[in-house]
Amino acid sequence: MRDQYWYMWAEIYRRERYFHHYQSYSRVLNSLVIAVCSIASAASIASWGIWGVIPLFWSILTAFSQVFQAINPVLPFSKQLVALRFLLPDLSKLLIVIEGGCHRIQVSGLDDDAILVMYQEYLLQADEIENRYIGNSWFPVITRIAAKSEVERDLYFQQRSTP
Repeated sequence: MRDQYWYMWAEIYRRERYFHHYQSYSRVLNSLVIAVCSIASAASIASWGIWGVIPLFWSILTAFSQVFQAINPVLPFSKQLVALRFLLPDLSKLLIVIEGGCHRIQVSGLDDDAILVMYQEYLLQADEIENRYIGNSWFPVITRIAAKSEVERDLYFQQRSTP
């Protein structure tokens, strides 16, 4: 049962790292999109006003940029950023509690029944946290971020030796 507890902790830690890196990735993506749209809009208006060349092109570019900026808050990655802003602190707190439980297991020599109760409680809490903030939202698996999360998990748990 100790091994299951350990692997549950490792999996929740990996998920927290994935969400953390996904949040950073989404922030950069969101900032880039906003910057490109702002520059496109400003450049379009300036070019259209100064040169008056190809007014249809500049008006379409300006309209596209403005529409995209208007719908940006309802795009999936924008909603995901809001969800992650609240999910990550709760998941981090749970990981601290789970680590404390691991120390209790090691120091107190808890039996399998007590470990099972803790295991189920923490697994349920992790699931409730994700459901509360993410619900049925879809988070794509980005291979680079997933690999980075796994490497961080492996390094984190190598420092703690196996149970």
